[in-house]
Amino acid sequence: MTEIAPKQTLYIRNLNETIHPNKMREILYTAFSRFGPVLDVVCIRSNKLRGQAWIVYEDVSTATAAKKKLNNYSLCDKPMNIDYAKETSDAVLKLKNPQEYRERLRKRRDEARKRKEMEDKAILEGGAAAPPAKQAKTEAASAPVVAAPAQPAPRNVVQVPSEPPNKILFAQNLPADTKLETLENLFKDFTGYKEARLVPGHNVAFIEFEDEIKAGHAKDGLHNYKIAEKVFMNLTYAKR
Repeated sequence: MTEIAPKQTLYIRNLNETIHPNKMREILYTAFSRFGPVLDVVCIRSNKLRGQAWIVYEDVSTATAAKKKLNNYSLCDKPMNIDYAKETSDAVLKLKNPQEYRERLRKRRDEARKRKEMEDKAILEGGAAAPPAKQAKTEAASAPVVAAPAQPAPRNVVQVPSEPPNKILFAQNLPADTKLETLENLFKDFTGYKEARLVPGHNVAFIEFEDEIKAGHAKDGLHNYKIAEKVFMNLTYAKR
C-alpha cells in the first residue's frame, strides 16, 4: 500500500456511528484542538460516510503530533483509526490557492448538476407510459369496436401512477418558453425550497424541497396554478 504523505488534514475512521454528527463534531474539536488551532472539522451525516471525519490543522507538524498521540485512542468507546487525508482539504486549499479552490468548487457543482440531470431523466423516462402491445391479427381484433372518446389529458402531462409523498415535486404542462427564474420565483417563498430544475425539451421540471412535508405545502399551494394564458401547471410527487 502506498504511504500517504503528511498533510494538514487528518482522516479519522471507526468513530461511534450512534452519535449524531453535530455532537461528534464538538467531541472531535475538543479532542483535537488540544494540539493546536483547528481550522475545520468535517463530519457528514450520510450512510456512505458514517463513522468518518476529517480534522484540518494550520500546519503539518500539528497534524502529525495529533496523529501520533490519538491514533487508536478510544473515543466514545471506539478506538480511532487516524491517517493523513489523501487530498488537500477545502479549508487548506482556500487559504493557499484561492483560484484552485474556486475551480474545485466549480467542478463539484458541475458534477452535482450532471448527476441531478441524469436522475431527473431516469425519473422522467421511468414514468412515461409504455407503448401499447401489438394486437394479434384475429377475426375478433379486426372487428370494428365502437368506444366512447377518451377525455384528453392536458398537454405535456405524462400519465403516471400516483407516487407517495417525497421531497421532490414533478411539474408538468409547462409552456415551452418557461424560464428557470419563473419557477424559482414561484416556489422560493415556500419554506424549505432548495432548487428548481428544468428538463430540456420536455416542458417539465423537478422542484426540490428539504423534506416531503414542505414539498406537500408547495404542492397544495401551486397545483393547477395558472402559469400562462389557459395553461395550468400540474404538480405531483416525483417518482423515486
